[in-house]
Amino acid sequence: MEIESQIQIITTALTTILQVATIAVAIWTVRETQRAQPVVYLEHRRDLDVVAIVVKNFGNGVAYSIRLYGLGGRLVGDGVNDRIKNTFVETGIPMLVPGSSRDALLIIGAGETKNNEGLYADVTLEYTENGPFGIRRKRRETFVLDMRSFMRSVYSVSDEHKAAQSLAGIEKSLRKIVAARS
Repeated sequence: MEIESQIQIITTALTTILQVATIAVAIWTVRETQRAQPVVYLEHRRDLDVVAIVVKNFGNGVAYSIRLYGLGGRLVGDGVNDRIKNTFVETGIPMLVPGSSRDALLIIGAGETKNNEGLYADVTLEYTENGPFGIRRKRRETFVLDMRSFMRSVYSVSDEHKAAQSLAGIEKSLRKIVAARS
């Protein structure tokens, strides 16, 4: 009888430990799904012939005090250096809610990407998020931003671009008609 009670005590203790571990994993999983997940990347906007840097929060939590480090002047195009100083690239982002993003112009006239082929930067994104019990934690993640990935890419022309070209053609035709009548 004594062995049976010892086995029962050990089984009960193991079951209790496993239940506590299961609760801990469930709490950790819920916490991880509620984290902020800001990401920094380059976006080639073909219609406008520019490259923009974008910071977007793909997570379900709010990211605070977002700062970028390491961009420097490598990816920033000529004529944009002065303007970029007034953007979040230099000043930071106080808060980024889930699903929202910020972007800033980096390169104008980016259509000829082979001129920018060797440009890349290891950019560190630093942000603060709410941790357990409302305690804020700083996080740092590093992203490689490069222009080489845009080389020889095939882009379809957007509807907006097609409409702009059509309107420009109409304007040109109207100017010819007005000039012929004058």
